[in-house]
Amino acid sequence: MAAEVKKLAHDTRRAAVEITGTVNSLSHEAAKFVVEIEEGVSTSGAAQEQFASLQELIYGVSDVVAKVGDHNREIADSTAQIHRGLVDLQNVRDAVEGANGEMFTAVVRAHSQIGGLEMQANKMFDHIVHSGLSKRDSEFVELARQKAEEVKALTEAAIADGTLTLEALFDTDLRLIEGSNPPRFTSKLTPWAEQHWQPFIEAVKDSNPEEITSVVCSSLKGFLPVQLKELSRPPTGDIAHDTKYCRNGRVIQDPVDIPAKTSEQDYMMAVFRHEGDGHSYKVMRNVYVPLRINGRRWGDFEIAYSV
Repeated sequence: MAAEVKKLAHDTRRAAVEITGTVNSLSHEAAKFVVEIEEGVSTSGAAQEQFASLQELIYGVSDVVAKVGDHNREIADSTAQIHRGLVDLQNVRDAVEGANGEMFTAVVRAHSQIGGLEMQANKMFDHIVHSGLSKRDSEFVELARQKAEEVKALTEAAIADGTLTLEALFDTDLRLIEGSNPPRFTSKLTPWAEQHWQPFIEAVKDSNPEEITSVVCSSLKGFLPVQLKELSRPPTGDIAHDTKYCRNGRVIQDPVDIPAKTSEQDYMMAVFRHEGDGHSYKVMRNVYVPLRINGRRWGDFEIAYSV
C-alpha cells in the first residue's frame, strides 16, 4: 500500500510538472503571437497609407487627363485636322479613365480587406488575453478594471452629494470650441471632469509612465471630456502639433473602438495605431473597461500601453 501511495505521489508530481510546462509553453507562444499581431497592424497601417497615396495619384491622373481633354476641345475649334487628332486623344482619355476606375475599385477593395484582417487580429488578441495566456497584458487588464471601479465610485459619490448631476454626466449636446482644428468640444460634464477625472487619470499614468501611454474616460460616442495634461496643451494653430497635443475635448471613434462601445464583456482588448501628429503612428495595446454609473453605461475607461 505504501508503495502504491508513493508511486501515486510520484505520478502526481510528474503530471504537475508536465502541465506547468505546457501552460508555460502556451503562454510563450501566445506572447509571440501578440507581437506578430502588433507587427501586422503596423504593416497594414503602412499599406493603408500607401493605398491612400495611390488613390490620390489616381485622382490626380484623372484630373490631368480631364484638363488635357478640356484644353484639347478648345484647340479642336481651330482646324479639322487637329479635331481628328483629338478624337484619338479622347479615346485615349476614355481608356485611361476606365483603367483608373478599375484600379480605384481594386484599391478600395484591398483597403477594406486589410481593415477586416485588423479586426480579426484584434479578436484573436482579445481571446488570448481573456484565456489568461498573456500574463503581461493581464496585469494591465487588472489595473484598468480596478481603476474603472474607482472612477465609478468617485463619480457616483459626486452625484450623491449633488456636485454632479446625471444630466451633466450624460450630456450629449457637445459645443464646438471655435477655431479648434482638429475639432474639439465641451459639454456640461467638462468642468467637473477637469476638476476630478483629470487628476485621477494623471495619477494612473504616473503609476507606470514608461509603459502607459494614455488614460482616458471615453463616452459611447467617443467624446473625451478630459485628457492627460501632456495631451491637453494650448493649441498653436499648427495642425500637426494640435493633433498630437490637443486631445482634450476630441471625439475619437476609430473602427477599432466601435466593437468596444457595443461589447457587453467585462473588458475588451485591441491593438491599434495611435494617430500621433496625424502623419506618424505608434502601435499600442488598449484595454477597454465598461464604465457604468448608477447602472447606466456612460462609456469606457481605457488604458493604452506598450510593452
